[in-house]
Amino acid sequence: MQKGRGFLFFLIFSLAFGGVNEDVERLQKQVEELQKKMKAPQVKELSPEEKEKLRQQVEDLKARSKEWQERLEYKDGRVIVKQERNKEKKTNLSQGEFIYIFMSSSVPISVWKTYAKNIEDFGLTDKSSLVLRGCIGGCRYIKPTLEFISKVLEIDRDRQGIKAEVWIDPLLFRRFNIQRVPCVVYVRGQELMDNTLSAGLEENIKTKGQYFISCGDWSLKYHLEELCKKSGNQNLCRIGES
Repeated sequence: MQKGRGFLFFLIFSLAFGGVNEDVERLQKQVEELQKKMKAPQVKELSPEEKEKLRQQVEDLKARSKEWQERLEYKDGRVIVKQERNKEKKTNLSQGEFIYIFMSSSVPISVWKTYAKNIEDFGLTDKSSLVLRGCIGGCRYIKPTLEFISKVLEIDRDRQGIKAEVWIDPLLFRRFNIQRVPCVVYVRGQELMDNTLSAGLEENIKTKGQYFISCGDWSLKYHLEELCKKSGNQNLCRIGES
């Protein structure tokens, strides 16, 4: 990365002072966009064989473990670790609005826990979810991923855990072209054909609506304030105030 930045600086410096009539700022943006595209992770949908293997793993875990019977859901390659909704707190977000929080296992677990607790404390349990691109180490085995999620949500046999959901949904990463994490996406005006299927599945989207993105190592409250400014929805600024 440092080498690429150095080359970019050299290129811009040469153009700026070499007598070339070029819009340096525009060139810089073009090069940065090219770098992003070259580094963009390739997100593909699971093959039918991979989906079937993942489905079998999920069903086997549900059959053998009381812990996962009510919490684990599989739908066409998408895995959801469900949690009980927080019915005490409600946001002013309406139907068609949703907040996706894109994460990875490389993000410290303390940050995961803080975001998950924020979802519960801010009354966003029915309007937000933490999203993983895929299984940790690949979806050949899902158990390591579920063990990680259990630590995040503090799930065990004696505790209900934090009231936040975690989804494994690579198609959402692809839809919003997520290049880094943490990244928070606010969507409004979205309509799906089937709410149990991924909102990243093109044929499942009835109306895409609008979306706004905030990326960075910031608190969820700060992300929501940034999304409030970008979208003009003042309700986002008020979330977490009370």
